[in-house]
Amino acid sequence: MTSVRRWVALLPLVLLALFARDTDAAEGMFLLDRLPAKRLEKSKLKIPVAKVAALSRAVVQVGRGGTGSFVSPRGLLVTNHHVAFRCLAALNSLPAHKGVMNGGYIAKDLASELPCPGYDLSVVREVKDVTSEVRSVLKKGMRWDKRFEAIRRRKAAMEQACEKRHGAGVVCSVKGMNGGVRYYLSAYLRVRDVRLVYAPPKTLGKFGGDIDNWMYPRHTADFTFLRAYVGSDGKARPYAKGNKPLATPTHLVVSRWGVKRGSLALVIGFPGRTSRHVTSHAVRFHTKVKLADSIRLLRELISTLHARQKASEQARRKYEGLEAGLQNAVKYYTMSRAGFDKWKVLDRKLEQEKKLLGAIKERRQRAAAKRLLKDIERIYKRFGRSYRRFASLHRLRLARGVQAAIDIVRWAEEKKKADADRKDQRYRDKNAYRFMGASKRLERETEIETEKALLLTALRYAEVGAGGGLRTTKALLRRARKWLARVKRDARKAKKPFAELYKQRFGVAPRKGELAAAIDMMFGASKLVAHGDSAEEQARAAKLRARLFKLDLKQVHATNDPLLRFARDAAAELKKMREGPYKEVEQRLATVLRPRWVRDVKHARYPDANFTVRLSFGSVRDYTSSKTGKRHVYSTRVQGVLRKHKGKYPFDVPAWLRAAAPTASKSPWAAPELKDVPVNFTTTLDTTGGNSGSPVLDDKGRLIGLLFDGTPESILSDWQYLPAEQRSICVDMRYVMWLANVQRAKHVLSEIAK
Repeated sequence: MTSVRRWVALLPLVLLALFARDTDAAEGMFLLDRLPAKRLEKSKLKIPVAKVAALSRAVVQVGRGGTGSFVSPRGLLVTNHHVAFRCLAALNSLPAHKGVMNGGYIAKDLASELPCPGYDLSVVREVKDVTSEVRSVLKKGMRWDKRFEAIRRRKAAMEQACEKRHGAGVVCSVKGMNGGVRYYLSAYLRVRDVRLVYAPPKTLGKFGGDIDNWMYPRHTADFTFLRAYVGSDGKARPYAKGNKPLATPTHLVVSRWGVKRGSLALVIGFPGRTSRHVTSHAVRFHTKVKLADSIRLLRELISTLHARQKASEQARRKYEGLEAGLQNAVKYYTMSRAGFDKWKVLDRKLEQEKKLLGAIKERRQRAAAKRLLKDIERIYKRFGRSYRRFASLHRLRLARGVQAAIDIVRWAEEKKKADADRKDQRYRDKNAYRFMGASKRLERETEIETEKALLLTALRYAEVGAGGGLRTTKALLRRARKWLARVKRDARKAKKPFAELYKQRFGVAPRKGELAAAIDMMFGASKLVAHGDSAEEQARAAKLRARLFKLDLKQVHATNDPLLRFARDAAAELKKMREGPYKEVEQRLATVLRPRWVRDVKHARYPDANFTVRLSFGSVRDYTSSKTGKRHVYSTRVQGVLRKHKGKYPFDVPAWLRAAAPTASKSPWAAPELKDVPVNFTTTLDTTGGNSGSPVLDDKGRLIGLLFDGTPESILSDWQYLPAEQRSICVDMRYVMWLANVQRAKHVLSEIAK
């Protein structure tokens, strides 16, 4: 190879190295009391670091998996369209609001804002390090399970004391960083009245759909405005007409100036769960056991759902939110599997562990670290043998009728205990309204044939490789054989056709397949769910479930409802798993061995994400595809939206936008360097799931965008950070403001701080 050829071959690597140095990227999702102040001060930040931390009070957790931020003093907040998607889907399933999903929604005033069923917000009131208080209960030589229980009780007591101190409407949570290296207490105002203010039509909010998901260039209007409401006394209350907007003195100001290449970008949000500091054994378990299992089931569930949605308009509308979630998940897992191979994550982890062990000079410490790795490996291997059964039991809850039945059984078990003694957070008093509210909405949000189809898919999948199948399934089949024999016997006695009596009792005709028939009979004979669409029948079922939540365990068992019996079996089998194979994962691996590895061997600079408020910083940069080598400019624009128009979803541009696009360059929200309104932009921000909807701020703390996705190289951001390759994708606030102007969303525009 000549020197010229050698230089040409090396050129991409040289450019990549130069580009990596030029990213101004900072790895880490930092706690706000442990910000890298010196690095931030050197990063072109033009406001004090303390002010950045103070702005976090404008940032809220939306539901249980997204982020939003207040943009007015009256509780108006902006988040992603896909974070608010479940609200839109729930409203769209109601006859009064049919069309909200496809057509979008613009409230004209406060009175026309629509309540989002089942949505809540967590507004930060306090965050503090409580490591010493939590660890004060530990004693030398304490066995791992005793240690876990002592810490759990201590955390529960601290949460209760915090909630008592703050008063009604505030919930508190103590979480361990990296499993317990440190502990933080967070207090949140739990806003239970959340209303839809402005959402673009689905064709824009999900522009590109699953085709463009995790891809760039991107042209998605992934935003929605919601509003937080509280009681007239300022305290968090359930939805009521007399509630008023939450006063939010800390709110963000929208920047008119937007972004340029190299601009500093900050993001504050609630990133979900990362696994940056785990061992190679965790990577191996995830890739060899969890990923393949999840992908296969997700594909089967999507196929089941699509079949039902083709057969039923109700199913299409009511399960639109679930379908979107499943599609996103299967693409994420499929791309992740390829990413683990492409980036050689396991090999790099093994090499990292080798270096970490080699850096330990003291022989006994090095031997202890090796034993630690061996202990971790043994736990993963043991759990791997029973993982599919454990995961399958959790997946039964995808059928929300089954979830409601499990909640009735579990609530009867847990409510007799002191609140602090309830190990499952779902059944703490402060969270009970969530599952009770879901039960009230069950008929509005589900369709019985789809429920049965989802459960059948989950149970069939479990039978393939869950160590001989679920005991819960076997018990259901035994009961079903008795039900079937009884119908046959009664048909002979009454001299009636078997099929006629079967349909009379179970509401459907007999069908082939023992498991499918068993599910038909279980749902058909249950009084727990409504049979038919009449308001009277739906009210009857909801009233029965509400009454069952008030009964004790003995009374619940006495009802002998077939769906409740199934739920009892599922809950009992899952409990046995938690007290058996999973116990060591939850109580020893997660809270003893992992923190020991992170603290004593890895010496991590920042904790893995765990849905606590964090800050990351980086810069606005172009994106280069690692697959094609093609470099894409950091910003897309409205003309790019038009070029993708195909006249049908997911590339269907509304006529009103096409009409407005030619004059976009003259808008006050246009970028002079683009001669157009910018749509999406790319940054080096270190983010993950849970950051969706997070506000992206400029060097003065002004709102410039909303984070909503990542490039293919970001798919493994839970496991690694690649500053030169991966990019977080954000919707530009100038596009949000331009669309709001074009759609005449005056109610929103008059209020946004800018």
